[in-house]
Amino acid sequence: MPTKTPVAQVVGAFVRNMFAKKRTRNAAKDVYYLREAFGEICPELRIRNERISRKGKKRPSRKTPKVIEASCFEWVRTSDIAAMIADQVRLKGIKGKSANRFREILVRLYNWAMREGGVTMPGKTNPAAAVERYPETVPTIRYLTLGQIGEQLGKLVHVAVLRVMVAVCIYAGLRREELFWAK
Repeated sequence: MPTKTPVAQVVGAFVRNMFAKKRTRNAAKDVYYLREAFGEICPELRIRNERISRKGKKRPSRKTPKVIEASCFEWVRTSDIAAMIADQVRLKGIKGKSANRFREILVRLYNWAMREGGVTMPGKTNPAAAVERYPETVPTIRYLTLGQIGEQLGKLVHVAVLRVMVAVCIYAGLRREELFWAK
């Protein structure tokens, strides 16, 4: 007879484990996806600051997407996970990369539960791993022409320090974030 482990208990333990092993900011990002997948089923998934949470919501929707509803962790099926992700895609309009992020977090949750959480899944299989990945779009890379580079640098002819900084960024191919890292 299969065991019956409450979903809230496993998810809560997984979140506590994440905060113990990861940086708080990175773990909090994963908690967002778990909250969207299961709802606020345990204290670890509850929103601490409603105002900040509303601002950080990825693609807010008027309709609430489905959450995975099961009382026991072992009873969650691949079809439940696929339906939840499909609902996120349909109602919120998230792209393939975000849909695959949902899948990734759930695969990690089930792997952790089976290895460290003491959960025995039927058939010893991870239901999230069987969910098909969504296709991801590859962003197009745009380059400045030599004329555009000359125009950029020409406008900074009177500010020598800024002109050097812009030239380094353009010719080295630095992104905005990379410039801020180079202190």
